[in-house]
Amino acid sequence: DKVNVIAGPICSSVGGPALPIAQNNAIPTIIVASAPHLTAIGDYIFRTYPSDAFQGKFGAEFIYNDLGKRKAAVVYVKNDWGQGLRDVFVEKFKKMGGEVVYDEGVNQGSSDLRTQISKIKTSEADVLYFPVYPTNAIAGLKQIKDLSLDISIVGADSFSGEEVWSSPGAEGVIYTVGKIDNPEDFIQKIKSLP
Repeated sequence: DKVNVIAGPICSSVGGPALPIAQNNAIPTIIVASAPHLTAIGDYIFRTYPSDAFQGKFGAEFIYNDLGKRKAAVVYVKNDWGQGLRDVFVEKFKKMGGEVVYDEGVNQGSSDLRTQISKIKTSEADVLYFPVYPTNAIAGLKQIKDLSLDISIVGADSFSGEEVWSSPGAEGVIYTVGKIDNPEDFIQKIKSLP
């Protein structure tokens, strides 16, 4: 359409296939997407949301240092966002001396995670790192409770919606989310826009 600039996409799973097109056409693109590799696509791609290189690293450090967990199970959604978080988390957790005793990706629409939960129960994991989308999270948290998996659970920024944290089984679940510190004058300018 011969546009001069693109604002978006707003998620990594859409950004992965779309951004090479923008880069190849030299169209500056500002994304609200966190998969670490997206800005490496080229010098026309910029982000306004923290990279999961930070969120995955922070999750590993928090689980290892603050929760004192050493054996992690990882269940992640199989797309650019989930894979990016998983990769950074696993690398950092292992570097710190942790062990990943179970690691599996699930499809975005998966609502039956009983097989994965059963495998986690036998893996001796003491924490579940769970970067999945709300549909996966809501179903998985309920099934974790139903199958009596007594384990610490740490999700990612997709858990920040009320539909996840108010769902059955979400009590006690922790999640990470990027914090953006915009200057107060910038916030006021945005609020004053018509």
